Amino acid sequence: MSASENPNHVQVSDLSNTGNSSLTIMDLKDDCLLEIFENLNLWQLLNIRQLCQRFSDLTDRFRYKYATFTAKIRNDDKFISIIKYVGPCLKDVHLYKFDNGDVLEAMLKFCPNLENLTLYDVHLFTRDKIMKLKSVVRNLKHLCLWNCKFNDDLGECFKGASSLESLNVRSNHVRITKKFFRNISSLKRLSIRSCVYYSQFAQVLINNPMLEVFHTEIIYDGILNDLVRHAPGVKELELTFFSRGPCPSISCLSDLPNLKSLAIHGYRGQEVNLLLDNLSTKNIIEELTLGYDCQPNMEAIIKLTNLKKLKLYGDELKDVVRLPDLQKEKELLNLINSLKKLKKINLRRTNVTFEFVKNLIKMLKQQAESRSKLEVKVSFVFFEDCLPEYEASVFMKDCEDKLKMLLAENKQVLEFRYYECR
Repeated sequence: MSASENPNHVQVSDLSNTGNSSLTIMDLKDDCLLEIFENLNLWQLLNIRQLCQRFSDLTDRFRYKYATFTAKIRNDDKFISIIKYVGPCLKDVHLYKFDNGDVLEAMLKFCPNLENLTLYDVHLFTRDKIMKLKSVVRNLKHLCLWNCKFNDDLGECFKGASSLESLNVRSNHVRITKKFFRNISSLKRLSIRSCVYYSQFAQVLINNPMLEVFHTEIIYDGILNDLVRHAPGVKELELTFFSRGPCPSISCLSDLPNLKSLAIHGYRGQEVNLLLDNLSTKNIIEELTLGYDCQPNMEAIIKLTNLKKLKLYGDELKDVVRLPDLQKEKELLNLINSLKKLKKINLRRTNVTFEFVKNLIKMLKQQAESRSKLEVKVSFVFFEDCLPEYEASVFMKDCEDKLKMLLAENKQVLEFRYYECR
């Protein structure tokens, strides 16, 4: 379409002929205004919609851009004006620090489609806030309370929350008991850290028979036995052990019949390897994360032939200040070679040599017909003729170019990510 045929196009000569030299934004057609409004941020939209009813109606079309909203509440009135505007489209809200219960009331009134709510560092002791949160929670699917301050009384807000599938409670300043959970029975995902008296936790598991995902830190042996006994449907499990005392036994976890994803942090090598041996008999684990201090036996991992994702942390594969361990590299290649279904392996804080990368590519190309493309993450790649202390920038640039060229030529079998090379 030519400029003369475009109904939104105005020529300078047109203005002079008509004598209308004071054309304003109000004279523009809606399509033209929408093009302008498309480039405005949230604050600009809020300001411009206050000018007139026409602009208010046009800016309503941009609510969809804000299905997720994060805010630190410093001005309750300003927040409420935002909620009035974007509330109908909001599905996910993250809020930091607010003291006025009017914020919760505004979400209840203007956010009918809200599904996920995350509150950070909020005091939830007063009866007024609890009852307002109760009205908000009633239609939620996910609730996260991070470093908030509350007690068992907050459990009142879960009455009637039959849609709540996921609850994440972390770092509350007082320990909550089973009373907090007494009105919750629909959970599929539960994450609790530094906030619960675990000796009373069995009833929580009994009340939520559909639980599939469970993340927690372990204080005593009984919770694991309770988990196996009362939550057989768990598919994803993450356990963290912070104490310097003896580790609770975790070998019973192999009795979870549907366990597909397992993450363990802080457990010692003997307990971990015993669990891996037990899991290998059923061989249903598809995702495995072993954190610091786990010191896994590579032979035990190799037996988990159904693995698709593997993440290893810690010094057992050498940290960033040391040269790669060539024996560990051989074990690692053997591990990847054995796990034919493996698609992702994350070796956090691990160093490898350029020779390892070449050998890995050679192996993957030989197996190209029988396995999927592999994604590998490491920290550093060392070149054999480059000492860790060598800092000549030109030499290092040549090394990096050499590595990038090799990876580009073989991207069909390997996606390789690294922090830097030396």
